[in-house]
Amino acid sequence: MAHVDIRYRNKSFEENPHLITWVQLFLINLLSSVIDRDLWMDELIEEWEMNLEIDIYKYIFDKEILNSKEKEDWAIGFLKNAEDKMNELTLKEFAKLIDEEISEKVDYYRIKNVLIRLRVMIENSRETS
Repeated sequence: MAHVDIRYRNKSFEENPHLITWVQLFLINLLSSVIDRDLWMDELIEEWEMNLEIDIYKYIFDKEILNSKEKEDWAIGFLKNAEDKMNELTLKEFAKLIDEEISEKVDYYRIKNVLIRLRVMIENSRETS
């Protein structure tokens, strides 16, 4: 399957849309478990859920969602926590958590790397804006 661009401000990287979907499912699961969420976080979950249905255009965050330094700080911290959580899971546990069938041949590090690249992209975009 073709790759899609994941963009944030003036930065981007390409990845397989299936991997992005799995990351979105994981982030939805993680953010949904937060008890005291702000309204914008509920809207973010809703955005991710709608984007799950689209394979040709994927995103995690955009500048409209993270429209302040505080929200960017939150996103960076949230992604670091997500990385930590993924490091605690095996591929099989990850698949079960997001309720997806994932072949054992899938490179779990590549899925984790989506989170790392996304976090770094947000951090780097702040330095150039």
